[in-house]
Amino acid sequence: MESLKQLFLEDPTYLYIALAVAELVLIVHWKARRTGRAAKMLLIPLVLAGGAFALERFVVTDREQLHQIITEIAHDAEKAEFDKATVYIAENYHGFGGNKTSLVILAKLKCKSFGIEKVKITNINIKVTGKRAEMALITAIHFNGEMSGMACLKWKIFWVKLPEGWQIIEITKPQRAMPGFG
Repeated sequence: MESLKQLFLEDPTYLYIALAVAELVLIVHWKARRTGRAAKMLLIPLVLAGGAFALERFVVTDREQLHQIITEIAHDAEKAEFDKATVYIAENYHGFGGNKTSLVILAKLKCKSFGIEKVKITNINIKVTGKRAEMALITAIHFNGEMSGMACLKWKIFWVKLPEGWQIIEITKPQRAMPGFG
């Protein structure tokens, strides 16, 4: 079920490839027969591809929502703004930084002292199980504050889906990572 969800709603690349192969087979069939029925059959893969495209664009899965949220948080970190990010942190947050308030204060202090210019998410793996999700990701952080350069950090973030949406319940202490390696 999960692989069908990913195939149709998140990454229909393989479906498009299969439909392209089917279209090629139907073109060969049409060239051999040259009938009206064979010509009409050429429309089937095109209509299916259009439907798959529309479905993938209009349905946002939990995994896609989480990816959008973490990307938004990364963009806000570049601007050292965390007002929007606090919406995605649960009131009963625990983990790296302590509680919700101290995590936000810590993030603001670190962003200002290091002078974060850009945050790029390089590796992201999201596992959704019901109303809980686990996200592992690596960020490449470019900064020009106290020290200039780049640092890569590996994060593990735990989410819970509440009535108001997905919220971070826990973040483990980030670990240093090598660029390009998980």
